[in-house]
Amino acid sequence: MNLSEYKRWLSDLPSEAKWFVYLLLYKPVIDAFYSLKEVSPLLSPLYVVGIGLPLLILKVSLTSRPIMRGVRVPSAAFRVFSILVLANATILLLQNNISFDALQSALKISLPVYVMYYARRHLTNERMLDGIIMTILISASVPALMLLWEVVVGPINVEMSRGLQRYTGFYADSLNYSMYLVFVGIALFYRLISSSFKSKRWRNIAFVAYCIYAVLTLISINHIATYAAVFSIVVLYLFFKKHSPLVLVVGIVGLLVVVVLADDQAIIDRLSEEALVSNEIEILEGTRSESQAFHGRMTRWLYIYDRWADANIIAQLFGGSFDENVSASPGLFTVVAHNDYLRIMVSAGVIGLFAYIIFMITSLAKSFEESGAGLRFIYVSTVIVTIVYSISTVPTIYPGYVMISYAITARLYK
Repeated sequence: MNLSEYKRWLSDLPSEAKWFVYLLLYKPVIDAFYSLKEVSPLLSPLYVVGIGLPLLILKVSLTSRPIMRGVRVPSAAFRVFSILVLANATILLLQNNISFDALQSALKISLPVYVMYYARRHLTNERMLDGIIMTILISASVPALMLLWEVVVGPINVEMSRGLQRYTGFYADSLNYSMYLVFVGIALFYRLISSSFKSKRWRNIAFVAYCIYAVLTLISINHIATYAAVFSIVVLYLFFKKHSPLVLVVGIVGLLVVVVLADDQAIIDRLSEEALVSNEIEILEGTRSESQAFHGRMTRWLYIYDRWADANIIAQLFGGSFDENVSASPGLFTVVAHNDYLRIMVSAGVIGLFAYIIFMITSLAKSFEESGAGLRFIYVSTVIVTIVYSISTVPTIYPGYVMISYAITARLYK
């Protein structure tokens, strides 16, 4: 799909799908106004989207017919997961008297449920995937240009982690940069594998351009989970494209060296693996406590696990909302965990976590069954990246991440 075809496709979309695609298209711009929440939550586009997204999905579900008739929940495992998440979200709201914090947490933990439900009904026709891919590539130009400004002119906003700088631009955190970096890679490599670029020259230019973009982003955000995610999609690209790994590896290393040598010592320091994994090295050497593993996240994980372990057996099995001592802290259900598997265990219990893991394994298995290397790549890489990110972040409570990943993988259950 080229740009002119994309414009025609966009104009021909039915209204029940068009609003979602437009939201994906403008999401990077909307997210840039995050700071308006300091004035008032009512002025923050992020809060408006967070509350408006489920309401729009509800409206569309009640007033329109699905593109795919007879659509059901993707699998029995996802059905179990959905029921437990929605039950916990409802109880969490009621036990906290529908407070603003509880409402935020309830909407965030139920995000995968209603986005998947919507995507399965309205985003699964044959041309939808190509349109979503073009939407990702176009929308990502905003964070890419913002990052380029920060690298060339100077940082807009900076957060510190392990003594290293992370550029955040106008966004809430650096995950916005990393999310678009990863999905642009998935979208671009899908097109390269599917031979969307007829000219070999343009294929090479596109690959080199992405490598430069990846290097600039990685040294600007110092996010080790994103290093792992980018590495994963590059390896998967090599596997599905059947290129010579040696040629591409040499190209990536060469670009890395060129970009590093072209900048100052600060970039070299930020790129240093020692700076990124120094804590883990000290733990292996026995000079640092094991509780500080994963850059201190182990302490947080142990605390949350202890809160879950102290809950009653019903809460352990079916979700923390069934124990008042856990539900009194809505943050435990969302970003506090910094591990999506632990977060799901709190918000849906061991049974919910088990169901979610089965769903991810099923999605991965279905990905390999697709015909065509391009389709197999885009499905496998999307699922793998989610698995990788879930170890040290909570990707499934970020609307942008869930909207993109589920818009892609919903077609696995056509």
